[in-house]
Amino acid sequence: SNYSMVVMTKEKFASIPLRPSTKVAYTKEMVSRSLMSEKKAAEIVSGKKAEKSKKSYAEDKALANIEAKYSDEGTQKKQELPFLEDMGFDSIIVDEAHYFKNGMEPGEHTQGIAYLPTAPAAKIAVDMAIKSHYLRSLNNGRGVYGLTATPVTNSPFEIFNMLSLVCPVSEFERFGVYTVDDFVRVFGKIETVEKLTVSNEVKSMPGLVGFQNLDGLRNLFHKYV
Repeated sequence: SNYSMVVMTKEKFASIPLRPSTKVAYTKEMVSRSLMSEKKAAEIVSGKKAEKSKKSYAEDKALANIEAKYSDEGTQKKQELPFLEDMGFDSIIVDEAHYFKNGMEPGEHTQGIAYLPTAPAAKIAVDMAIKSHYLRSLNNGRGVYGLTATPVTNSPFEIFNMLSLVCPVSEFERFGVYTVDDFVRVFGKIETVEKLTVSNEVKSMPGLVGFQNLDGLRNLFHKYV
């Protein structure tokens, strides 16, 4: 195009469709790195809730590959917008990036930690995660920039989600972080705490009491945020 910059709302950006092959590439990597369940991957690839589809993730992935190879330009899209991959964007600047802090779901061990705020993945955040992943793949891990007045929350889970939009995977791996659980383990301070349950019982369980290894976390923020 003749434009050096395009400004749009987050809703408009979310409405730009992605090729099935891009979704497959993203989900395949996330599943292989234990950052996403096969159930969630199947939902993203098929565009349907898992309980509404009897196909397995492998079947949905195979179907998406066929669609990507043989589909007509525009025939698989609900709108007249072109695919993101055909729009020529080489980078994105995301304002209010904290709106996209729920792109990944908590890990198996993360879910059982007291005082650790977690939330299910939000559709608009997952869409941003896939598009960010695609653009970073074109730019040697860079090309995505997030702007927010509130980058730090009380949850290392949300911090991991936000950093995942702008950081290449290799940055996390330098700290021994390969999964959501790893990030919480490395940067969250977990101790045994006493918590009152809904049945009015006091139980001992792992709980988030603060942060640790802050120098490494600051390094990531200073480099990418």
